[in-house]
Amino acid sequence: MMNNPKVLHKAYGEGIVTGINGDYISVRFSNGTEKDFQLAGFDKFFSFEDKELVEKVETATKEKTKSTINTFSGQQERTVEIRRIVPKRESYVYQSDISSMLLGPRSETIYVKNDSQMFELVGYIAAPGRVKSFEAEVPKDGRDKIFEEHFPGQIYRPIELGYTPSGMPNKVAPQFRINFMNTDNCPEALKTCLRAGNSSCVARINRSRFVLTLVQHYGFQFGDYQNIETIRNIAISKGHLDDFNKGYQL
Repeated sequence: MMNNPKVLHKAYGEGIVTGINGDYISVRFSNGTEKDFQLAGFDKFFSFEDKELVEKVETATKEKTKSTINTFSGQQERTVEIRRIVPKRESYVYQSDISSMLLGPRSETIYVKNDSQMFELVGYIAAPGRVKSFEAEVPKDGRDKIFEEHFPGQIYRPIELGYTPSGMPNKVAPQFRINFMNTDNCPEALKTCLRAGNSSCVARINRSRFVLTLVQHYGFQFGDYQNIETIRNIAISKGHLDDFNKGYQL
């Protein structure tokens, strides 16, 4: 790397690199201000031509992405171990096996009393004309690869990562939602969770953890098409066809 390569920041203007220390790079701008930035993703904010600096940034960015994937994988393993020792509770929380890999701790689910109530909700959501789409938005920070691995071919919108002016990545969580075309006779457990729709739907459910569970365990898929027979067959295999039909016929 040449001595003090020149860089151009989108907001701060021209500057020179004064040093690289571990995961951070120091830049002094033309007004005399010196700031530290993360080396990973440095090219999101700066323009520069120094070849060695380009290589360093690319390497750091790849390592950051790899570390993110490994972190989510480790969280999944710990979650599985914890679930084995947690006693059953009176109400059920339907969580996806990969929820810890894709969702943040604040993501919400829908609480139901038992399997019968859950399959009634499944039947209601699966009814023709009920849902416009299952929508997924996933940040391109390694979790997009996890999504593609677990839900191959399913539709989602990749979210480009943004950065703060200091070079730190913005914290963005995946978002999963259901867009409804019709909410007539909606079961109370769903009705209390409905949010206002937009020009393309009458209402939404934004409980990401619940939506992810429907896709992974109950036969739904992301996009605007649902295979009703696949969903019904899961209800049959679990012994809850009557509950499914009850919701389906509402």
